[in-house]
Amino acid sequence: MLRAALLFPTLCLAGREVENLDQGWRFVHEEQQLRRCNSQTFPSALRGRCPSLAPQGRPEDGAPGSAAACRDACCDDSSCNAWQWCGDNAGCESPNTCFKGLIDIQRDCSGHGEWEGQGDPSREPEPEPRPGHPCNFQQCLRDFNDSTWTQIDVPHDFVVAGNFTPRADKSHGYLPYGVAWYRRQLCLQEAAEIMEGSRQSWLEFEGVMVKSKVWLNGAFLGSHSSGYTPQILDISPAPLESGCSNVLAVLVDATAPDGWWYDGGGIYRHVWRTTTSPVHVVPWGLYAPAKVVGAQSVDYGDAEVYPIVELVNKFQDQKAIRIACSIRSLDGQLITHQDLRSVLAPGETVEFPLKTMYLKGWMKSGAEVRRWNCQSQRG
Repeated sequence: MLRAALLFPTLCLAGREVENLDQGWRFVHEEQQLRRCNSQTFPSALRGRCPSLAPQGRPEDGAPGSAAACRDACCDDSSCNAWQWCGDNAGCESPNTCFKGLIDIQRDCSGHGEWEGQGDPSREPEPEPRPGHPCNFQQCLRDFNDSTWTQIDVPHDFVVAGNFTPRADKSHGYLPYGVAWYRRQLCLQEAAEIMEGSRQSWLEFEGVMVKSKVWLNGAFLGSHSSGYTPQILDISPAPLESGCSNVLAVLVDATAPDGWWYDGGGIYRHVWRTTTSPVHVVPWGLYAPAKVVGAQSVDYGDAEVYPIVELVNKFQDQKAIRIACSIRSLDGQLITHQDLRSVLAPGETVEFPLKTMYLKGWMKSGAEVRRWNCQSQRG
């Protein structure tokens, strides 16, 4: 069986530096006050389908099992302004299912249908601020005093530390979800270079459950609405300072879980900061799929590798680039190599498919591991 470790170091002028940010966080879990509902809580009838509302799962797994239970679930959820119940005659794919969420009711809901539901148009999602917009919470200001917050390292799940309650969903382990803040100091010795554009730097959150908003020194960097996909954030819109006085703040909203199972809440995967030249391989921009070809046996076979490299030029002028791709054995012996030279226009992002690389006798049985080493360098 072929087993390969893929290593892609990138050499672009001053090189690519990757810093792990898992340690040194401060954390606080904010208690959510449940809304008190009455006949006026949801003044708008929603008879037509609102496709932006999220299904809440099956009643047998603990999801609401009636229209009244669906309304109560929305009332208990601070991030819900609309609910709908798909009854037997609503013509939906999943009869007897509750849908709820925080939506733009007038834009997202049609006026006619057989659905049962209600909404509160006065509570709608705020428009997404642009990167660099100042924060409107005390907790994301750089000078906010977080000394009383709990010190933690990530990955971290704040939901699992909660108290079980019969009011919480069965399918989510009877644990109440909620909202939390994370803060961390960030050392930026190259702050002046990033601000002037001679260096590029971004944050990568591998996974934050569920919804997240990120600020740096009180400036908004971006948001993300899924706990199962990573997020890349450019830090240049923030006012940066040289040294370790920079403060990263993350608001995590896990009041509406992502799945029908326990998925937790918080920064539950690793966090990284990458710094590189304005001409660089984009995040996840190196791809080298391979397939076995030709005659094969238990411990022998040939392979073809199809390297692809995606580069971006953030400079204001044209730049020449050189991509050098090599495949080496575990002991460093060169197996095959190729070069590609090209030019990138200012602001241009280009995907470069390299020539197919043929490896004879690549497949081996046992525990032997082959190393693929693809390097890119701007010339």
